[in-house]
Amino acid sequence: MKHTFLLVGQETSAHWAEILDQALSGLGELHRMTEQEAMQADTQNRYAVIIVDAGVVSNVAPCIIRLRQKWPEARIVVATASPTWQRAREAFLSGATDYIRKALNPKSLRSKIKRVLDNPPPPWPR
Repeated sequence: MKHTFLLVGQETSAHWAEILDQALSGLGELHRMTEQEAMQADTQNRYAVIIVDAGVVSNVAPCIIRLRQKWPEARIVVATASPTWQRAREAFLSGATDYIRKALNPKSLRSKIKRVLDNPPPPWPR
């Protein structure tokens, strides 16, 4: 089954975006948008997983809440280069499905995304 993925954070480093492309190869199609574009996007597209690049999004928690309101059926994964338990807690309380370190290994990242796909999205609102 092919999935549609959305990366929120078009300004993401080219290197990590390339790793993400490799990781998702064969799983489906990756769309990219800035945070502003995602907030204004038509909800007609359905995304299996929305990946939020915490390094380029202005404020992660409100972003997750707005994404969850637009696409309640999507799984939202926050990716960060420097994870902390405080930010992870905030992300989960805002509706994130997972909170991951930006893996530089496509196989590791693919494994994390497949694990997210294997689980249903959290109920919303909480």
